[in-house]
Amino acid sequence: MKKNTTRAAQEAAQTVTATPADTTAAINSTTTPETVAPTASAPRKESTRKPRSRKDKPAPEKIDLDPDMVAVSTNADRVLDPVTVTDAEGVTKRYIFVTPANREALFFVAAMLDNLRAGKRIQWARLVALLYIVHHHNTKDSKSKLAGLDSVSTCCLDNPLCAALRKIQGSICAKCYAATQQARQAELTERNIINGLILRNFLIPRKYLALLPFNPLADFIRIESFGDVANITQARNYARLMKAHRGRHFGVWSKHWGIWSIAFAAEGGKPKNCSFVYSSLYIDTPAEVFPEVDHTFTVFTREAITRDGIEINCGGKSCAECIRARRGCYYKPSARNPIEIREQLKEPETVYTV
Repeated sequence: MKKNTTRAAQEAAQTVTATPADTTAAINSTTTPETVAPTASAPRKESTRKPRSRKDKPAPEKIDLDPDMVAVSTNADRVLDPVTVTDAEGVTKRYIFVTPANREALFFVAAMLDNLRAGKRIQWARLVALLYIVHHHNTKDSKSKLAGLDSVSTCCLDNPLCAALRKIQGSICAKCYAATQQARQAELTERNIINGLILRNFLIPRKYLALLPFNPLADFIRIESFGDVANITQARNYARLMKAHRGRHFGVWSKHWGIWSIAFAAEGGKPKNCSFVYSSLYIDTPAEVFPEVDHTFTVFTREAITRDGIEINCGGKSCAECIRARRGCYYKPSARNPIEIREQLKEPETVYTV
C-alpha cells in the first residue's frame, strides 16, 4: 500500500513540473515536416464595409406587375409564386398571396371554378366554409365605426366596377378609404378576395348560406363594408343570405341599384330584413331616391356644410349608437328617421380599423 502511494505522488510531481515548452515539443514530434513548415499567406485585406444598422436597411424593391395580376403585397422579399385563377366567364387573373393558409384556400377555389366550368360537382359545404365574416371591434389605438357588428364583404381592389369609379373626379370613390385600408392589411385583403371569387361566380344554395357562423350577439349585419357588388350573381347570393337569416337585420350600402333590382326580382323580391342604402357617387350631391331604396347616403365637404347649412345626422363614429336609439341606416324611414343620411367627409389622416 505504501509503494502504490509513493508511485502516485511521483507521477503527480512529474505532471506539475511539466513546462509549456515540453508540451510544444511533444506535439511537434508527432507532426510531419510539411505541417510544421511555415506557409506564406496572402495579406488580409481590411474591410471597408460599414456595419449596417436597422435604420440603414434598404426598402424592398417593387416588382412590375402584369395587368392581369392582383398583388396583395408587391414587396420583393414577400412575393410568392402567383396563383392562376380562371373565373366562371373564362377571365384569367394571377393572384399574389403572402399568407400560406389563404394560398391553399385560393387553390381550392380555383379547382372548384374549374369544376364549375366543366359541369362537375361543387363541394358546397367546404366552399361556403371559406367565406370570411369580419367581427368588427375597437382597439387601443383606434375605434371602429362598425364595432359590435358583423359584415360580409369583398375586396374593392379586385372589383372592376370599383376600379372604374375610383377614376371619376369629384366622386367619393376617388377618396376610397377602403382601398387604402386593405392595401395595409394583407391577410384581410386576401380573405376578401376569396369572398369575391366565391360570391361572384357561384350561385350558392340557401341551405349552405344558412350555415355561416355570425356572432350570436350581432343582430345587425353589414353587407359590403370594404367594397360593392360586381355582378348579379353576387347580389343574388346576398339576397339569399338575408332570407336564410331572417332573425337578423342587414344593411346594404351600394352604388349599383340596377344590379340589386335585378337580383331582388330573381330571388322573389327584396327581403323584409334588408335596409337598402343607396350611396351617392358624387360628394355634395345626394343620390336619387327609388321606391325600394330605404335611405340615401351622401358625404359632404366642410365647405358645403357651412355654405348650404346642411345638417349632418351621421357622425361616422359608431353605428351601434344609432342602433340603440332605433334610428339610422338599419331602420326603415320614419318621422324621426329621415331618408337622407348625411356625413361629413373624413380627413385624410383619419385612422380606421376593422
